[in-house]
Amino acid sequence: QFAAAGKEAQKKDLAAMAMSYGSVYVAQVGMVADYNQCVKALVEAESYPGPSLVICYAPCISHGIKGGLVNAQSEIKRAVETGYWQLFRFDPRRPPAG
Repeated sequence: QFAAAGKEAQKKDLAAMAMSYGSVYVAQVGMVADYNQCVKALVEAESYPGPSLVICYAPCISHGIKGGLVNAQSEIKRAVETGYWQLFRFDPRRPPAG
């Protein structure tokens, strides 16, 4: 536990940093929020011929979830629904959509 009282510095966007290289497969998933998107991300990441980064939102007990970790699944869904956690897959093999 590195930041029990919370870190005062601004959050770093690890996914954006990895995508800026242009040659890294990057996905953000929330398994129970969209199971199919999660499976697609893992399959694509495994098949990518270079480095892959899959970041999964997984609440822990220190997040102070009301009612405890028994409510973790609804917490993940709520994080996605409210926009706190965005689901996406960035595959450098795909041409940019324009």
